[in-house]
Amino acid sequence: AALEPDNPALPILLGQALVDCGAGAEAVELLRRAVALEPAAPLPRSLLGKALFLAGQWSEAERMFSALLETHPADRLALTFLGLCRYQRKDLAAAIDCFDRALVLKPDDADVLINRGIALMDSGRLEEARDGFVAAMAQGGDPAAAFANLGVVAHRLKDIGGAIFAYRAAERLNPDLPRLYSNLSTVLVEAAEPAAALAAADQAVQRDPEDAAAQFNRAVSLLKLGRLREGWLAYESVSYTHLRAHETRMVI
Repeated sequence: AALEPDNPALPILLGQALVDCGAGAEAVELLRRAVALEPAAPLPRSLLGKALFLAGQWSEAERMFSALLETHPADRLALTFLGLCRYQRKDLAAAIDCFDRALVLKPDDADVLINRGIALMDSGRLEEARDGFVAAMAQGGDPAAAFANLGVVAHRLKDIGGAIFAYRAAERLNPDLPRLYSNLSTVLVEAAEPAAALAAADQAVQRDPEDAAAQFNRAVSLLKLGRLREGWLAYESVSYTHLRAHETRMVI
């Protein structure tokens, strides 16, 4: 059929292309139009929910996926994104429940195993989170992301050596993971390895000049190395406003 202006295929095709590029905000209005043209069809509703999630409109995305699951309860993608929406608003128990339901449908879904592990980690269920990240790697999941999250778990369990090992493994696999070098610099400071901590903090600041935790770790490392003037200047330049909001966990 021709792509006429009232043909839902056109906004779906364009909207899906934008969503696949991560341009959720740009896709939202196109996909709203697609849903208006075919309100009962699951595909435009699913794509609109995903676009809303990517655009940071988590509450509306949550409503979209909840409504979709009322008519399509075995929609694994909808369950996964519903879990991600609930994670974003810090309803960790509800997020874990969604991930559990998605895993019933596909137990070897490595991405869901990693997302569930992060929600478990934030709930303080560290051993379960660790098992989930290991299971994700066994199922072919992104090993760099799994090792990075295992580093966070080990750090929270006070296993500094294990955290360093995991972060170094992630570094070898994908050194461009967000917050990897910032987190690594933190555990190296705690391990009293200032030279290595400084190198990691430099890498973190190079990637994100506003990374307050890395700025702080860099200043501490310089001071511990006896480079007092540099350390003091670095200490004075730390963005303490951002430091308060610092989290050591890697976000999904």
